[in-house]
Amino acid sequence: MAMAPMATAARARRTRRRLAGVPDARTAARLRTACVIGSLVWRLKNFQISKISAHKNIKIGFKMNEADLNKNSINRFTLVYQKNYWRGFACTVSSISKRSDSIIKIDVITDSHSYSHFEKIKNKYLSPVLKNISFECKSLSKNDMNFLQKFSFKTHFHPSVCYRLFYMDLFECNEPVCYLDTDIVFKTNTLDIGQFVSEDFPISARCETKKDVTGKPYFNAGVIIMNCREKKEELFTLLTEAKRLLPVLSKSSIYLDQDALNIAFENRWKELPIRLNRTPSDNGVALDRCIAHATGSRKPWMLGAGHAYNTLYEREIEQLKLPVYIRYDVIWPLKALKRRVNSLMRSNR
Repeated sequence: MAMAPMATAARARRTRRRLAGVPDARTAARLRTACVIGSLVWRLKNFQISKISAHKNIKIGFKMNEADLNKNSINRFTLVYQKNYWRGFACTVSSISKRSDSIIKIDVITDSHSYSHFEKIKNKYLSPVLKNISFECKSLSKNDMNFLQKFSFKTHFHPSVCYRLFYMDLFECNEPVCYLDTDIVFKTNTLDIGQFVSEDFPISARCETKKDVTGKPYFNAGVIIMNCREKKEELFTLLTEAKRLLPVLSKSSIYLDQDALNIAFENRWKELPIRLNRTPSDNGVALDRCIAHATGSRKPWMLGAGHAYNTLYEREIEQLKLPVYIRYDVIWPLKALKRRVNSLMRSNR
């Protein structure tokens, strides 16, 4: 049967285009599809998709090799555990877990009275974060505890504020470590803070607007990035010096351990951006990509205390699925009254 004239003409056109090196519409579509697929493969090979956990969105960035990634990120933290601050501890740990894509090790410093309490809280409430966090908990020795119990602590402070000074005595470490107070919400990521590890100074910390009594720069010790890689020996020496200063400073100092650290590390610290230790008074500093520090005697987990970071605490603690009735400390006013009475009794002796 003879072909229709229209089909014959179409076939003739395809033949002429093929002889001239011009692909027909079907072949051109296939070539375009192949180019798109090839482009995607090339992009996936040379780029990585990484999650910005703080905002739950996606960004494209150049892939870093493993050596650079390890050097520029901080995957080790140290926190102090004290029973009265367990909610703050849980909130801080939860916020670190949420914003890290790597395995994090947390060195926990505590005392013999709080050790079993930490194990209980970890096993009962911290299971959601154990997927990317490992803990190593160590207690101060009896001699170290007796040493700290001799001092008089002002306002709401407790001997546990000095536990961080013993970090190098308790843990072996050859990498950068970030110390965090347990009233912190970690809203950035480990790669962000890793860029502030100083190779020239043993620690990095946020400078306070106020100065010390001599007018020298004074840092807030709520967030400290310690370079245990290049400055390990100097770090150990200066932390030992800070401990030596405690007996003298305890007679008049309000911020005992912080004052000791500032004297011991004078001219041996690098300044951090304010956003990496943002306090409620830093109203001009955005809350994204920051480390929010809930300073003050009243904390976000104290029901009715009215702290500026209440909402941040609620969002972070939600991840742990804690029962509502234990998310907040409801008897903190009685504890505060007891501390005040004890303080007045000591001052009248």
